[in-house]
Amino acid sequence: MPHDPEKILDQAVEDMQGDLIRLRQAAAEVTAAQRRLEAKRASAAETAAEWYRRAELALGKGDEELAREALARRKSYAATAAQLEGQLAAQGKAVSTITGNMRMLEGKLQEARLKKDTLKARAQSARSARQIQDMVAGINTGSALGAFEKMEERVMAMESEAEAAALLAAPDEDLESRFKALEAGNVDDDLAELRQSLAAAAPRKEASLGGEGRGGRVLSPCLWIVRLTGKVGTHPFCACTPLLNHSCCVHSSPPCCCQLPPGRPVKEAIDHELEELRRNRRYY
Repeated sequence: MPHDPEKILDQAVEDMQGDLIRLRQAAAEVTAAQRRLEAKRASAAETAAEWYRRAELALGKGDEELAREALARRKSYAATAAQLEGQLAAQGKAVSTITGNMRMLEGKLQEARLKKDTLKARAQSARSARQIQDMVAGINTGSALGAFEKMEERVMAMESEAEAAALLAAPDEDLESRFKALEAGNVDDDLAELRQSLAAAAPRKEASLGGEGRGGRVLSPCLWIVRLTGKVGTHPFCACTPLLNHSCCVHSSPPCCCQLPPGRPVKEAIDHELEELRRNRRYY
Protein backbone atom coordinates (compact mmCIF):
# COMPACT_ATOMS: atom_id res chain seq x y z
CA MET A 1 0.00 0.00 0.00
CA PRO A 2 1.35 3.50 -0.85
CA HIS A 3 1.08 4.87 2.70
CA ASP A 4 2.34 1.88 4.63
CA PRO A 5 4.24 3.34 7.62
CA GLU A 6 6.47 0.29 7.96
CA LYS A 7 7.66 0.52 4.37
CA ILE A 8 8.14 4.28 4.66
CA LEU A 9 10.25 3.85 7.80
CA ASP A 10 12.38 1.18 6.18
CA GLN A 11 12.86 3.36 3.11
CA ALA A 12 13.75 6.40 5.24
CA VAL A 13 16.40 4.47 7.15
CA GLU A 14 17.75 3.07 3.92
CA ASP A 15 17.93 6.57 2.39
CA MET A 16 19.68 7.94 5.47
CA GLN A 17 22.20 5.15 5.31
CA GLY A 18 22.79 5.91 1.64
CA ASP A 19 23.32 9.60 2.43
CA LEU A 20 25.76 8.67 5.16
CA ILE A 21 27.70 6.49 2.77
CA ARG A 22 27.89 9.36 0.25
CA LEU A 23 28.97 11.78 2.97
CA ARG A 24 31.69 9.44 4.06
CA GLN A 25 32.88 9.14 0.47
CA ALA A 26 32.85 12.92 0.08
CA ALA A 27 34.70 13.38 3.33
CA ALA A 28 37.28 10.87 2.23
CA GLU A 29 37.71 12.64 -1.12
CA VAL A 30 37.98 16.09 0.48
CA THR A 31 40.47 14.81 3.01
CA ALA A 32 42.55 13.26 0.26
CA ALA A 33 42.47 16.50 -1.73
CA GLN A 34 43.44 18.41 1.38
CA ARG A 35 46.41 16.18 1.88
CA ARG A 36 47.48 16.65 -1.72
CA LEU A 37 47.20 20.40 -1.40
CA GLU A 38 49.21 20.30 1.79
CA ALA A 39 51.88 18.28 0.06
CA LYS A 40 52.00 20.76 -2.84
CA ARG A 41 52.10 23.73 -0.47
CA ALA A 42 54.88 22.15 1.52
CA SER A 43 56.81 21.38 -1.65
CA ALA A 44 56.36 24.95 -2.97
CA ALA A 45 57.39 26.45 0.35
CA GLU A 46 60.43 24.17 0.53
CA THR A 47 61.43 25.06 -3.04
CA ALA A 48 61.03 28.76 -2.28
CA ALA A 49 63.27 28.32 0.73
CA GLU A 50 65.83 26.45 -1.38
CA TRP A 51 65.95 29.23 -3.95
CA TYR A 52 66.39 31.78 -1.20
CA ARG A 53 69.38 29.81 0.12
CA ARG A 54 70.88 29.76 -3.40
CA ALA A 55 70.38 33.52 -3.78
CA GLU A 56 72.33 33.98 -0.57
CA LEU A 57 75.08 31.71 -1.87
CA ALA A 58 75.35 33.56 -5.23
CA LEU A 59 75.40 36.96 -3.56
CA GLY A 60 78.08 35.71 -1.17
CA LYS A 61 80.20 34.65 -4.09
CA GLY A 62 79.82 38.10 -5.64
CA ASP A 63 77.51 36.88 -8.42
CA GLU A 64 74.76 39.42 -8.10
CA GLU A 65 73.03 38.39 -11.33
CA LEU A 66 72.77 34.78 -10.23
CA ALA A 67 71.49 35.90 -6.90
CA ARG A 68 68.79 37.99 -8.61
CA GLU A 69 67.68 34.96 -10.68
CA ALA A 70 67.50 32.79 -7.59
CA LEU A 71 65.33 35.33 -5.79
CA ALA A 72 62.96 35.47 -8.78
CA ARG A 73 62.52 31.70 -8.62
CA ARG A 74 62.03 31.88 -4.87
CA LYS A 75 59.29 34.47 -5.29
CA SER A 76 57.40 32.27 -7.77
CA TYR A 77 57.40 29.23 -5.47
CA ALA A 78 56.51 31.35 -2.48
CA ALA A 79 53.47 32.70 -4.36
CA THR A 80 52.44 29.14 -5.25
CA ALA A 81 52.80 28.08 -1.65
CA ALA A 82 50.67 31.03 -0.53
CA GLN A 83 47.99 30.18 -3.08
CA LEU A 84 47.93 26.57 -1.95
CA GLU A 85 47.70 27.78 1.62
CA GLY A 86 44.44 29.58 0.76
CA GLN A 87 43.08 26.50 -0.95
CA LEU A 88 44.03 24.43 2.05
CA ALA A 89 42.08 26.76 4.33
CA ALA A 90 38.94 26.46 2.18
CA GLN A 91 39.44 22.73 1.89
CA GLY A 92 39.76 22.47 5.64
CA LYS A 93 36.39 24.23 6.10
CA ALA A 94 34.79 21.85 3.61
CA VAL A 95 36.23 18.88 5.41
CA SER A 96 34.95 20.22 8.72
CA THR A 97 31.47 20.76 7.28
CA ILE A 98 31.33 17.34 5.69
CA THR A 99 32.64 15.70 8.83
CA GLY A 100 30.07 17.52 10.98
CA ASN A 101 27.24 16.51 8.67
CA MET A 102 28.52 12.98 8.64
CA ARG A 103 28.58 12.84 12.45
CA MET A 104 25.08 14.28 12.65
CA LEU A 105 23.75 11.84 10.07
CA GLU A 106 25.35 8.95 11.88
CA GLY A 107 23.53 10.00 15.07
CA LYS A 108 20.24 10.42 13.21
CA LEU A 109 20.67 7.08 11.55
CA GLN A 110 21.38 5.39 14.87
CA GLU A 111 18.33 7.06 16.41
CA ALA A 112 16.18 6.12 13.41
CA ARG A 113 17.26 2.52 13.67
CA LEU A 114 16.31 2.47 17.35
CA LYS A 115 12.97 4.19 16.74
CA LYS A 116 12.12 2.26 13.63
CA ASP A 117 11.10 -0.91 15.46
CA THR A 118 9.10 1.10 18.00
CA LEU A 119 7.36 3.11 15.30
CA LYS A 120 6.63 -0.03 13.30
CA ALA A 121 5.11 -1.66 16.39
CA ARG A 122 3.01 1.45 17.03
CA ALA A 123 1.90 1.52 13.41
CA GLN A 124 0.92 -2.15 13.60
CA SER A 125 -0.99 -1.53 16.82
CA ALA A 126 -2.78 1.46 15.29
CA ARG A 127 -3.63 -0.58 12.20
CA SER A 128 -5.04 -3.39 14.34
CA ALA A 129 -7.05 -0.93 16.41
CA ARG A 130 -8.43 0.62 13.22
CA GLN A 131 -9.38 -2.78 11.86
CA ILE A 132 -11.13 -3.67 15.12
CA GLN A 133 -12.91 -0.32 15.09
CA ASP A 134 -14.05 -0.85 11.51
CA MET A 135 -15.20 -4.37 12.34
CA VAL A 136 -17.15 -3.18 15.37
CA ALA A 137 -18.67 -0.35 13.37
CA GLY A 138 -19.76 -2.84 10.73
CA ILE A 139 -21.65 -4.97 13.23
CA ASN A 140 -25.34 -4.10 13.48
CA THR A 141 -25.99 -4.84 17.15
CA GLY A 142 -29.55 -3.57 16.90
CA SER A 143 -30.55 -6.13 14.30
CA ALA A 144 -28.81 -8.94 16.21
CA LEU A 145 -30.62 -7.99 19.42
CA GLY A 146 -33.92 -7.79 17.57
CA ALA A 147 -33.38 -11.23 16.08
CA PHE A 148 -32.57 -12.62 19.53
CA GLU A 149 -35.76 -11.15 21.00
CA LYS A 150 -37.81 -12.53 18.10
CA MET A 151 -36.39 -15.99 18.65
CA GLU A 152 -37.17 -15.73 22.38
CA GLU A 153 -40.78 -14.83 21.57
CA ARG A 154 -40.96 -17.69 19.09
CA VAL A 155 -39.71 -20.19 21.68
CA MET A 156 -42.30 -18.95 24.17
CA ALA A 157 -45.02 -19.29 21.53
CA MET A 158 -43.86 -22.84 20.73
CA GLU A 159 -44.00 -23.72 24.43
CA SER A 160 -47.55 -22.35 24.69
CA GLU A 161 -48.60 -24.31 21.61
CA ALA A 162 -47.06 -27.47 23.05
CA GLU A 163 -48.96 -27.02 26.32
CA ALA A 164 -52.23 -26.42 24.47
CA ALA A 165 -51.62 -29.45 22.26
CA ALA A 166 -50.94 -31.56 25.34
CA LEU A 167 -54.25 -30.47 26.85
CA LEU A 168 -56.14 -31.12 23.62
CA ALA A 169 -54.43 -34.47 23.12
CA ALA A 170 -55.30 -35.73 26.63
CA PRO A 171 -56.96 -39.15 26.25
CA ASP A 172 -60.69 -39.45 26.80
CA GLU A 173 -59.95 -42.16 29.34
CA ASP A 174 -58.92 -39.45 31.81
CA LEU A 175 -62.35 -37.85 31.67
CA GLU A 176 -63.98 -41.27 31.69
CA SER A 177 -62.02 -42.32 34.75
CA ARG A 178 -63.01 -39.12 36.54
CA PHE A 179 -66.69 -39.74 35.80
CA LYS A 180 -66.33 -43.35 36.90
CA ALA A 181 -64.79 -42.15 40.16
CA LEU A 182 -67.79 -39.91 40.71
CA GLU A 183 -70.19 -42.74 39.86
CA ALA A 184 -68.29 -45.08 42.14
CA GLY A 185 -68.77 -42.61 44.96
CA ASN A 186 -72.52 -42.60 44.29
CA VAL A 187 -72.57 -46.41 44.24
CA ASP A 188 -70.78 -46.55 47.57
CA ASP A 189 -73.38 -44.20 49.05
CA ASP A 190 -76.19 -46.35 47.67
CA LEU A 191 -74.49 -49.47 48.99
CA ALA A 192 -74.25 -47.98 52.47
CA GLU A 193 -77.92 -47.01 52.35
CA LEU A 194 -78.82 -50.49 51.07
CA ARG A 195 -76.93 -52.16 53.91
CA GLN A 196 -78.77 -49.98 56.45
CA SER A 197 -82.11 -50.88 54.89
CA LEU A 198 -81.23 -54.59 54.88
CA ALA A 199 -80.15 -54.41 58.50
CA ALA A 200 -83.47 -52.79 59.41
CA ALA A 201 -85.48 -55.31 57.33
CA ALA A 202 -83.68 -58.43 58.57
CA PRO A 203 -86.20 -59.23 61.41
CA ARG A 204 -89.15 -58.96 59.04
CA LYS A 205 -90.83 -61.89 57.40
CA GLU A 206 -89.89 -62.93 53.94
CA ALA A 207 -93.26 -61.69 52.68
CA SER A 208 -92.23 -58.09 53.52
CA LEU A 209 -89.63 -58.19 50.77
CA GLY A 210 -92.16 -58.56 48.01
CA GLY A 211 -94.50 -61.50 48.80
CA GLU A 212 -94.38 -65.19 47.99
CA GLY A 213 -94.92 -66.65 44.59
CA ARG A 214 -96.06 -70.01 43.60
CA GLY A 215 -94.38 -72.77 45.56
CA GLY A 216 -93.69 -70.42 48.51
CA ARG A 217 -90.38 -69.16 47.07
CA VAL A 218 -89.15 -65.69 48.04
CA LEU A 219 -88.85 -63.14 45.22
CA SER A 220 -85.53 -61.60 44.20
CA PRO A 221 -85.26 -57.95 45.36
CA CYS A 222 -85.30 -56.34 41.92
CA LEU A 223 -86.55 -53.09 43.36
CA TRP A 224 -83.29 -52.75 45.29
CA ILE A 225 -81.40 -53.07 42.03
CA VAL A 226 -83.53 -50.32 40.50
CA ARG A 227 -82.86 -48.16 43.52
CA LEU A 228 -79.14 -48.93 43.35
CA THR A 229 -78.69 -48.15 39.67
CA GLY A 230 -81.25 -45.40 39.40
CA LYS A 231 -82.33 -46.82 36.02
CA VAL A 232 -85.41 -48.59 34.76
CA GLY A 233 -84.68 -51.40 32.40
CA THR A 234 -84.46 -55.12 31.90
CA HIS A 235 -83.08 -57.12 34.76
CA PRO A 236 -79.40 -57.70 33.95
CA PHE A 237 -79.40 -61.35 34.99
CA CYS A 238 -82.47 -62.75 33.25
CA ALA A 239 -84.97 -62.04 30.52
CA CYS A 240 -87.52 -60.50 32.88
CA THR A 241 -89.79 -57.63 32.02
CA PRO A 242 -88.74 -54.13 33.12
CA LEU A 243 -87.54 -53.98 36.65
CA LEU A 244 -90.35 -51.81 37.92
CA ASN A 245 -92.77 -54.55 36.91
CA HIS A 246 -90.92 -57.30 38.75
CA SER A 247 -94.03 -59.43 39.21
CA CYS A 248 -92.60 -61.62 36.46
CA CYS A 249 -90.40 -63.07 39.10
CA VAL A 250 -93.58 -64.48 40.70
CA HIS A 251 -95.71 -65.52 37.75
CA SER A 252 -93.16 -66.74 35.23
CA SER A 253 -93.27 -70.36 34.29
CA PRO A 254 -90.85 -71.90 34.81
CA PRO A 255 -90.04 -69.60 37.77
CA CYS A 256 -87.74 -66.67 37.03
CA CYS A 257 -84.10 -67.05 37.84
CA CYS A 258 -84.41 -63.97 40.01
CA GLN A 259 -86.35 -65.98 42.63
CA LEU A 260 -84.36 -67.19 45.59
CA PRO A 261 -84.15 -70.89 46.33
CA PRO A 262 -85.94 -71.89 49.50
CA GLY A 263 -83.98 -71.22 52.65
CA ARG A 264 -81.34 -68.91 51.09
CA PRO A 265 -80.66 -65.86 53.24
CA VAL A 266 -81.94 -62.63 51.75
CA LYS A 267 -78.73 -60.70 52.60
CA GLU A 268 -76.57 -63.29 50.81
CA ALA A 269 -78.77 -63.14 47.73
CA ILE A 270 -78.65 -59.35 47.66
CA ASP A 271 -74.86 -59.30 48.05
CA HIS A 272 -74.56 -61.84 45.23
CA GLU A 273 -76.75 -59.82 42.88
CA LEU A 274 -74.94 -56.62 43.88
CA GLU A 275 -71.58 -58.19 42.94
CA GLU A 276 -73.05 -59.36 39.61
CA LEU A 277 -74.33 -55.84 39.02
CA ARG A 278 -70.86 -54.36 39.66
CA ARG A 279 -69.24 -56.78 37.24
CA ASN A 280 -71.79 -56.01 34.55
CA ARG A 281 -71.36 -52.25 35.04
CA ARG A 282 -67.68 -52.60 34.14
CA TYR A 283 -68.63 -53.89 30.70
CA TYR A 284 -71.33 -51.31 29.91
